[in-house]
Amino acid sequence: MPNNPLEENTYVVSFADKRAVIIDCGAVFQSEKQRVSDYIRDNGLTPVAHLLTHGHFDHCFGVRFIWQTYGLRPVLAQEDAFIFEDQVEMLRRLTGMDYPGEPFLEYHPLAEYDLKPLHCRAIHTPGHTPGGVCYLFEEDGETALFSGDTLFRGSVGRTDHEGGNMITELQSIRTCLFTLPDELVVFPGHGPRTSIGWEKQYNMFLQ
Repeated sequence: MPNNPLEENTYVVSFADKRAVIIDCGAVFQSEKQRVSDYIRDNGLTPVAHLLTHGHFDHCFGVRFIWQTYGLRPVLAQEDAFIFEDQVEMLRRLTGMDYPGEPFLEYHPLAEYDLKPLHCRAIHTPGHTPGGVCYLFEEDGETALFSGDTLFRGSVGRTDHEGGNMITELQSIRTCLFTLPDELVVFPGHGPRTSIGWEKQYNMFLQ
């Protein structure tokens, strides 16, 4: 579900038992929040976790909404705490806009959170941010990778914000993501889905 003016992709990942994981809720407008909650309700899902791939504001606009609606604090890599806690000022510096509503700045440190019951593995991919994480899900032979802003279709995440490093990001992709199966489908933080094999062959940043 693309949300907010930056068209950040919010995902709801559901399992056979109807549990669901929300990834990067960037919903800022009421219509966007309603779309997320309607999808969860209409599919009879029970959200059990809210995972953040990194701490940038466009991926976190909906954190308070998820907390108020489902009682879930976001899960975030500790290395991105300084970014997550600076959402208001970062938005002002980059856009001149005030933060919409009141940010929710509590979180569960990823290092202390057990992902195994979620059929999920966190893959640390620093570069776009120091604490960038991709989440690999596998249940009953089905797999999916949620790459946040580390890897896009035909591109990679920008690294000109505080904590970003292009060399580190490219290394993360090559050593952590490109070792995964070529057929693995990748769901990025912005834009259309892709696959590991397609990116190996066509992504000009990684040739």
